[in-house]
Amino acid sequence: MRKIHYASLLAKVLIWSKHNSAMIFGFICTKRKANNPMPAEVAQHENIHAEQYVEITAVAFLVAIALSFVFSSCTPFIFVPFVYYIIYFVEGAISYLVRFCSRRATDAVQQAYLHSMFEQEAHAGEAVPCYIQNRRRGAWLKYFGQI
Repeated sequence: MRKIHYASLLAKVLIWSKHNSAMIFGFICTKRKANNPMPAEVAQHENIHAEQYVEITAVAFLVAIALSFVFSSCTPFIFVPFVYYIIYFVEGAISYLVRFCSRRATDAVQQAYLHSMFEQEAHAGEAVPCYIQNRRRGAWLKYFGQI
């Protein structure tokens, strides 16, 4: 389990929704105070996101190395820390548009969030003991395309 940053200024600035905890660039940040710790399931959920972030960032770094040789530039490295969020939000936007245009959901935003491949894995594993230790790399991929 990763360290949880309680009463995080970053969390207070970046989290506007009803949630009070988030994984931000591999760190678990929460608005909660240390004397009111987050529930174990929420901590596990955010830890799963941190694992996803590390995996995607590692692959993005390898791609950036290859691109830097091809283009003789270090520019691809600028995007490495953001690739997880780009994938997360692009997938969410596509899911939202599918729901909104097909009128399959009354709350398209919430449904898009719940059907994100990253969120599906995190929700599936948040209550499973030792999920992080037994988790396979790229476990979120099995939820890919389940709009």
